[in-house]
Amino acid sequence: MEVRVIASFFGRPVGFAIGLPLMILMYMPMMPDFPMSYFQLIVSTPVFIYVSHPIFGAAYRSLKNKNLNMDVMYSLGIGVAYVASVFGTFEILLTQEFLFYETAVLLAAFLMLGRYLEARAKGKTSEAIKTLMGLQPKTAIIIREGKEVKIPIDDVIVGDI
Repeated sequence: MEVRVIASFFGRPVGFAIGLPLMILMYMPMMPDFPMSYFQLIVSTPVFIYVSHPIFGAAYRSLKNKNLNMDVMYSLGIGVAYVASVFGTFEILLTQEFLFYETAVLLAAFLMLGRYLEARAKGKTSEAIKTLMGLQPKTAIIIREGKEVKIPIDDVIVGDI
């Protein structure tokens, strides 16, 4: 497995373990003296950086090669969600209604889960193809001069029966 796939394997549980409680906190009534937005910022920032680092790295490599792909779109989506949350926390957007910390973390976790599943499926497909290649016959029976002859598969030519 690649290093990125291993990172995505460990990034998924961390992202879900923090993102889901943040989502639950979003629906709970807020205490007037407790700054929930700052708490979410402090809790989600290290997790967001850890989980989304491979996504932003892939987007950077794509942009560096002058190529727009899904990694660029993913990084824009989770990046905007996180930056809007930071702006909302510090009231740069004049309201604290723009708190999407859990969204940014959970989206990154789901993306990494998808990458992990895709890499695992590709690995299984490669193994299956290698197994099928191993089932290829080593010899062939062909008819030459009216008789059946057993020859190596590499010696079969076009037109042999």
